[in-house]
Amino acid sequence: MELKNKAISLYQTHSASAIAKELGVSESTVRRWVKGVKKEKVKQYDSLVNKILPLAIRPQGIKNKEEWVIYREAFEGTVDEDTGSYKVNITDSQKSYIRSLVRDKAAQSGNIALFVPDWLSTEQPRSSWDSMLSMTDEMYARMQEYLNGYMTEYNMPVDARWAVAQQLLVLLVPEYSPRSIYDVCKQATDVVDILESRIENISKEKKPLADEVVDTFTKCSDSVPY
Repeated sequence: MELKNKAISLYQTHSASAIAKELGVSESTVRRWVKGVKKEKVKQYDSLVNKILPLAIRPQGIKNKEEWVIYREAFEGTVDEDTGSYKVNITDSQKSYIRSLVRDKAAQSGNIALFVPDWLSTEQPRSSWDSMLSMTDEMYARMQEYLNGYMTEYNMPVDARWAVAQQLLVLLVPEYSPRSIYDVCKQATDVVDILESRIENISKEKKPLADEVVDTFTKCSDSVPY
């Protein structure tokens, strides 16, 4: 009952699919719960839709960055202390719902709302996408070569390959991990320093025994007549 009430409440500002994802239930369940529930108009969202719509129905559509600027004007935000970037206080569910409103309104006038990722060229979309796929193939192949070399050189167990790949990605793409690159490197360096120190101590402890064995072998060799 509690989930149903929450779903009905969220339905005013979220799509059924977004609610299902947030509450961990099926979309069909959400639609059954909200059947007959009328959505109230949200003035703030209406304003956002009216700002986004004319950009989204342009031939080149609306880029994520342009959409972000509109959200920043409507919602408060905070500065991420680690990255220094500005984070707008809007959830993915809210953005998904706003986009659905834009698409619906565009369809009513016979248009298609187009949301374009920032990495895609609006001047040469097909070529830029093909290049992206080609670069991905080349980088993946090269990464596998590096991984194979690393695994072989340091005699790593097979089940460590995934961990090696993850660490490589974290170092290569800082945004891949929620942790800052400074924290990642510091933790790894600290572990390396301590582990290396322990290995050196173990080597020193074994050295006297090794020297003793060598001395014993030498004495035995001297005593054997040829």
